[in-house]
Amino acid sequence: MSEIKNLNSVVFNSIIGFVNELASIFDSYHNPLKLYNHLINKTPASQGEIIKKHVAIFKIFCTKNKEAILTKNKNKLNEPIIKYSNKVYINMQVIFKKSDQENSDVIWKHLLCILTLFGDADAKNLLKNPTPSVSLPSVSLPPSTTGNEKEFIESLASRIEETIDPNISNPMEAVTAIMNSGLFTELVGNMQNGVENGNIDLTKLFGAMQGMVSNMGQPTNPETANMSNMLNMMMGSLGNNLQSLDSKKN
Repeated sequence: MSEIKNLNSVVFNSIIGFVNELASIFDSYHNPLKLYNHLINKTPASQGEIIKKHVAIFKIFCTKNKEAILTKNKNKLNEPIIKYSNKVYINMQVIFKKSDQENSDVIWKHLLCILTLFGDADAKNLLKNPTPSVSLPSVSLPPSTTGNEKEFIESLASRIEETIDPNISNPMEAVTAIMNSGLFTELVGNMQNGVENGNIDLTKLFGAMQGMVSNMGQPTNPETANMSNMLNMMMGSLGNNLQSLDSKKN
């Protein structure tokens, strides 16, 4: 019995650390998270039943979303809500929507550690032997890129990241996954819709796309160079579609 109590205490402390870190960044966007953070920090160690409830809630969440946690893929979340009550909960979809890549990596690491504390063997192995993952060449937008054009390009980068399986260590496999996913066709369709309904300015978007390609970071090895070249080709094809749309519009 004391072992279970000690385990719950360890897990609960990890949960507190996780919730505190989330709240420090996202509670202004997500009031239920703010309430969860307040509640969990006001729970004394003597409240064993309440601590058990918090631990049980996170165990259910981690178990249902094990694959998402192991692969660091928000699209694989089966149940995105960590719910204490109707008013006190954490919606991880809201969190990931507001999160950048660096914060997302920290969130997944926290969840992996908590899953490990529940005794999951796969999580333990992954924590001990992390799989090297493919990272996209770094990109930066021209400072003048704003509004819908900036949102479109940021969405483009986000969709590419989502398409790449974090467990793939071969950059060319990642490129193949991008090209076979239908992402390119989807992006062209979204771009055409934006131009037709007047939400996207072709001149601004084309300039931003050119700047994005020219600002891509230098690859560090031959395989990553191939990936960078492929992404440059994809960006160039999108640029050609922009010019085609511009010709039709005029």
